Amino acid sequence: AKSENEAEALAYVEAKMDAFTNALKRGDGTDERLYAIEMGIKQCKEIYREIFKKFNTQKQPEPTTVSRKDDSFIYQLM
Repeated sequence: AKSENEAEALAYVEAKMDAFTNALKRGDGTDERLYAIEMGIKQCKEIYREIFKKFNTQKQPEPTTVSRKDDSFIYQLM
């Protein structure tokens, strides 16, 4: 049923996030590898959003953009 699919999707996202975290911990990344990790994290974020939309009927807050002091990166925060 739907709850099983959602549980499987959450388990998938959690496993992917663990893999991304481990890749970042190693610290040996080319620009391409870091970009792939960034895109993978964004995909996981979208999966989470889709799952939680089903459970939350209230309006979602708009993401806030915050830049680091050196302005070399911009993060999307929820």
